[in-house]
Amino acid sequence: MAARSDREEWAALSLVLAWVCAAWGIVVMVGGWLLNLDILLGLAPGFRMVPSTALCFILLGFGLGLAWSCEPSRAKLAYRIGYVVVAIAVANLATFIVRDPAGLDRVLMPWIGPLDMMSPATSIGMLMASYCLFAVMAPDNPDPDGMLYFSVLGASTGFGVVAASLLDPLALVDFNFFRSMSVYTAILFVVYFVAILAYPAERLGRVVYRRRI
Repeated sequence: MAARSDREEWAALSLVLAWVCAAWGIVVMVGGWLLNLDILLGLAPGFRMVPSTALCFILLGFGLGLAWSCEPSRAKLAYRIGYVVVAIAVANLATFIVRDPAGLDRVLMPWIGPLDMMSPATSIGMLMASYCLFAVMAPDNPDPDGMLYFSVLGASTGFGVVAASLLDPLALVDFNFFRSMSVYTAILFVVYFVAILAYPAERLGRVVYRRRI
């Protein structure tokens, strides 16, 4: 009974953290960008969560919540959500190669600040998060450990960025890979990847699929 209770608590934690990601993204979009409350965007000037990053976390949170339901129609929607996040991340990475200024947000909204961009690290983190979203729903996942590896890597990297930012808000300025990443972005990566790690095994796509056949 105790083991079952622990599993249920972890399952609940996964769902709660998924909705935390979505809710925090909405707060950033509405409070930070529409109402101009800078404190909701980041703790240091030039390190603000941009709209595309907030949108990705909203989508990822909703996607994981939909996947958790184990309903086929909702899973299909979650897949589409994951593809949107992939498209945003890839498009953002492409701007660093083919455009100046770099960053999808600065291409679409040239009036924002020169450092307001989704960093390459954030883009890659979004790709990893999307992979994990796909993995939890996949009925036949050829690499079930990949989700674990990406989640641990993503959570530990996010935690490292948070620690560095709290010790010195400008510590990452000289690292182009992390430049402009908001501490809130790093926190949400930790939250999301912990949600993946806590995702209940009995709700994984490969388990649900086998159960139904």
